[in-house]
Amino acid sequence: MCNTIAVEVRRRGQIALCVASSGIAALLLDGGRTSYSCFKIPLSIHEDSVAGLKHNSYMFPILQQTKIIIWDEVPM
Repeated sequence: MCNTIAVEVRRRGQIALCVASSGIAALLLDGGRTSYSCFKIPLSIHEDSVAGLKHNSYMFPILQQTKIIIWDEVPM
């Protein structure tokens, strides 16, 4: 289902990001990556933790234009 949605969004010329919490789940997604690598989320999370994604990174403009983020196995 996730891949079908991503294909349709991309067919329309829009950006669909597919991420998952585990590497195995990310492999099942078309163009999938782990959420930690895509969004630079620290593996050890504390009360004051923040994502490491910077304004000047290559991902920042992509995220601004992204139509949908499909996150398989999203943490609760």
